[in-house]
Amino acid sequence: MMQKTYFCKKLNYSTMKKQLALIVVVLLTTFSSFGQIVSKNNHFASAFIGLGGNAYDVLYYNLLVPPVGVQYEVIVTDKVGIGHVGVSGIASYAARTYGSLLYNSLYHYFTVGARGAYHFDLTEFFDDPIFSKLDPYAGLMLGMNFRMETSPDDFYTTAPNRVIPIADLIVGGRYFFSDNLAVMAELGFNVTFLNVGVTMKLNK
Repeated sequence: MMQKTYFCKKLNYSTMKKQLALIVVVLLTTFSSFGQIVSKNNHFASAFIGLGGNAYDVLYYNLLVPPVGVQYEVIVTDKVGIGHVGVSGIASYAARTYGSLLYNSLYHYFTVGARGAYHFDLTEFFDDPIFSKLDPYAGLMLGMNFRMETSPDDFYTTAPNRVIPIADLIVGGRYFFSDNLAVMAELGFNVTFLNVGVTMKLNK
C-alpha cells in the first residue's frame, strides 16, 4: 500500500513538472510574440504636424503653415538592455507672415536633422497584450534650421535670412492599430513642443 501511495505521489509530481514546463513554454512564446513591434532592421516612415517651438519665431510672426514634416527610421541594434536603438533622418517645413502698412514679409523655415532614439520594450514589465502594441521611446535630435524671407520690399527686412544649429530632446510613443500602422505623439523641448502624426512599419 505504501509503495502504491509513493508511486502515485511520484506520478503526480512528474505530471505537475510537465504541466509547469508547458506553462513556461507558453509564457515564453507569448512574450516573444509581444516583443516583435520593434526589432533590428525594422524600417519606419512617419508624417507629422507640430505645435509650438523655438525654431519658428513663435512669439513674433503669424502662423501660416504649422511645422509639417517626415521622418525615416531604421532600428540598428539587437536588444540592448530593455530595448533597441534606432537612427533616423527628419525634415520639416513651416511658414509665418509679418506685415504692416509699409511692408509684408513671408518667412520660410526648413529644418533637417538626424536623430537617435532608444525604444523601450514594455513587455519586459507588463504581460497585458496592450503593451505589445506600444512603442515608447526617447532620443536626441541634432540638425540645422534655415530661415528665408520672401518680401516685395528689398530695402527693408525685419529678420534676415539665417542658418542656425539646433538640438532637441524627444520623448514619445507609437500605438499600433495593426502590424504596420500606428499613431504617434512626441514631446520636444526646443524645435517643436508637440508632434502628432502617423507611422507606417515598412517591414516585419
